[in-house]
Amino acid sequence: MKRKISHLSLLLAFAAVLPIGLQAQELNESLTVEGEYTPEINLQERINELPAKVESQVDSPDLNYSSSGVPTDFGNQIFAMPVTGWRSTREVSTQRGYVDFGMGSYLNIVGSAGYRVIDSDKTKAGIWLQHNSSTGFVVDEYDWTGYSPMEYMPDKIKKYRLDSRIGLYGSHDFGVGRLSADLSYHYGRFNYYSTFPCYKNSVWNAKEPIMQNLNEVVFNADWRGENEVAKLDYRLDIGYHHFGYQHFYNLSAGPSKAQKENHFMLGGNLFKRLERGSAIGLDIDADLLVYSDPKHLVDNYRRKDYGMLSFAPYYRFSLQDLNVNVGVKADLSFNARTEYSGIVEKYRFVHLAPQVKADWRRDWLGVYAHILGGSELNTLAANSLLDYYQNPQSPSTLPMYSPLDLRLGVNVGRFAGFSAELLFDYKILDNVAFGGLYMNFEKPYYEKNIIAFTNPTVADMDIKGWRAGLKLSYQWADLLELNGMGYYALQDGEKGYFNGYDRPRWVVDANATVKPWSTLKVTLGYQYRGVRNLYDYTLSRLNGKHEPQMTVHANRLPDIALLNLGASYRLLGDSLTVWVQANNLLSSPTALSPVMPEEGFNFLIGAGYNF
Repeated sequence: MKRKISHLSLLLAFAAVLPIGLQAQELNESLTVEGEYTPEINLQERINELPAKVESQVDSPDLNYSSSGVPTDFGNQIFAMPVTGWRSTREVSTQRGYVDFGMGSYLNIVGSAGYRVIDSDKTKAGIWLQHNSSTGFVVDEYDWTGYSPMEYMPDKIKKYRLDSRIGLYGSHDFGVGRLSADLSYHYGRFNYYSTFPCYKNSVWNAKEPIMQNLNEVVFNADWRGENEVAKLDYRLDIGYHHFGYQHFYNLSAGPSKAQKENHFMLGGNLFKRLERGSAIGLDIDADLLVYSDPKHLVDNYRRKDYGMLSFAPYYRFSLQDLNVNVGVKADLSFNARTEYSGIVEKYRFVHLAPQVKADWRRDWLGVYAHILGGSELNTLAANSLLDYYQNPQSPSTLPMYSPLDLRLGVNVGRFAGFSAELLFDYKILDNVAFGGLYMNFEKPYYEKNIIAFTNPTVADMDIKGWRAGLKLSYQWADLLELNGMGYYALQDGEKGYFNGYDRPRWVVDANATVKPWSTLKVTLGYQYRGVRNLYDYTLSRLNGKHEPQMTVHANRLPDIALLNLGASYRLLGDSLTVWVQANNLLSSPTALSPVMPEEGFNFLIGAGYNF
């Protein structure tokens, strides 16, 4: 079922570590693979400009280019857009305290608050809170007639979702280094509206969509310091992430207790500056995933503990306008696997990937070529960013692996307020989980009145493909700012570029911000995801190796086109901000998946106060 690219990885990795005796200059130390599994949610905002102290969950892409030739982040688009008004709190504000509240259609409520208890040059500490809820959206467009086993199907189903968060943060500069830490708690409660309406004589005998609770705890701490005598920079990170749904719903057994995920993290970096500006470095990361073990779960629905240890040594140098980073990433995995119905697939112990970057910049012109790769852990927490309604009990822990992530681009500007970037990416990605919602109706079967229940992360596929894109930006003083990005991606089953579970061929995100005067800001935004398909599979027969023969199917999803408008006005010396946000002005269909609609035209009105 798998086609591994081991030889290519080894060759590229070998080339990456060849000694190069040239002059160096420090580049971006991050070795994160762009376009990896964990996509940024902040590329999905319906309106990107909101009150000063409330940060939207999705901001528009930053199209300001650095003075080097490195590319700006294109980012993966997620499968499901957030509900109207869904936001994350802003932990850092120009003021010590802020509070913001808004209400709108469909009983959408948003609220934010925060205060820096300590606010000095060396020490900062504060608290923040965030609330989002929606209880008024009703799904009433389904005809359940013709399927006799369903004695009861509600004509209307109300969507319910609540997310509340509280967080603490702090940092202190000790002179020889800075210690930072943060702790947050997230409680979520929602129903599986439209994905599986309950019916009479089921094992639950419920007359309302089934509910789910979510608990999440995140702790991070890091120490950053430097030794000027030894010309050594260093960083140490520790972290803990608890993520767990309360229930696992099984058709035959009914609701039961779901496994909880505990993610322990330890990482660090050493960066040694050498003569003539060159440098060497080493990134080390260790991850351990430990799961609770409810006794009722059979192996088909049981996640096993697993871990990964990653090493990424690199060498950096520069030659006039050319900056180069040469390295390799080695991922050592422990017990990562998928095991379902007696079929076991293990993740290979060692995975290698190149980490090579070349960036050239002179005046207004930049060119870059990056050859990257690596593994990305398959955690429940990471998957929830792609699909909030995911299967809480998928047995697969196979990481995604990219032996090759090629990125080529040219960027120009900024001159006369204008900048642009043209790029081409090619990526090979193994172990990509099939997307879809937990207990979802898939379109071909739904149209035939046959119910299909998906377990999207039990099976996976290897894909490879390209995308080509363009980013534009223009700013005229403080009066007008235009940002836009768009790309086309090859998508045809195993031939494709992973950009979310819905795998769109066309992605456009554009916005215009106008400031007629300093206290008023108006933003018009447009988002488009076209030619979308949700892929599933069937297992037909066993081959000679007793492995299932998988056939991939494409289920066409409707295009998504959103036109949004927002405005904010500052009063009382910028202390008070009143705002309005109107989304989906065209009332376009917003089905994120078959029989999974989102809100049509909707609005929010609110105010924020800084103190």
